Amino acid sequence: MRYNARCPAQASIGAEACVLYAATETAAARYSVNPVCSAARRATMKYLKLVLVALLVALPTLILYVPLWMFGINPLLFEAMYGHGPYPVADYREVGIDGVTIGLERRQSHSFLAEYERRLLVALPGGASVAHDLYKDTGGANRLNFCWERDGVIRLSDRFQNYLLSLDTGDLLRLPYREGGDDACGSAYIGAIGEDASGRYRFVPVAEEPQCVISYAWRSGRCRPTA
Repeated sequence: MRYNARCPAQASIGAEACVLYAATETAAARYSVNPVCSAARRATMKYLKLVLVALLVALPTLILYVPLWMFGINPLLFEAMYGHGPYPVADYREVGIDGVTIGLERRQSHSFLAEYERRLLVALPGGASVAHDLYKDTGGANRLNFCWERDGVIRLSDRFQNYLLSLDTGDLLRLPYREGGDDACGSAYIGAIGEDASGRYRFVPVAEEPQCVISYAWRSGRCRPTA
C-alpha cells in the first residue's frame, strides 16, 4: 500500500484505516460540485420558487374571481344596464303561414344563463300586428312546435305551455299546462322553430324534419321523434 501523505500517521491509526481514509477522500473529490453548475442550479431553484409563489397567489385569485364575476360583478353590470327590461334581443326567427308572418323574439334575461323572455309577434295581412308574451324560458324551451288545430287556427307547443293562435285575428289562447302538448300532430304538423340537424336555430319545416314531440320533463329540452 502506498502511503498517503494526507493520511494521519499510519503508526497511530493503522494501515487499514489509512486506506479507508484515502478511498473516502477520493470519492468526495469525485462527487464534488462544480462551482459553475452549482450557481446555475441555485438560479434555477430561485426561479422555480418564484413560479411556485406566483401560482400559489394566482390560483386562489382565479378561483375567487370566476364566481365573483359570474355571480357578483357580471349580474350587477347586467342589472345596471337593463334593470328589469327591456332586455337585449338575443335572436328573432319567423315563418309565413297563409299570408300571416309569425315571429318568435327572444330577449336575454340573465347575465350568463340561457334564460329568455319570449314574445310572439304576429303580422296580419293588411298591416295590423299583434304581440303576445309567452311563458318565460328558464331553460330547455328553445323549441316551439307548429301544428294545425283546425282551419285558421294553429297550435303552438313548447315544454312549458300550449297556445292556440288565430290567423284571422292574431288572438292567442293559452291552454292549461300540458294539455295536448305531448301529442303527435300527425299530418297536421307544420314545423318548428328550433335547432336543425346542423345546430342552426331557425324555422325547420316538416319537409326537412318530422315532428319531434316535446318532453315536459323538468329541465329537459329534449323531444321524441315521431318518425
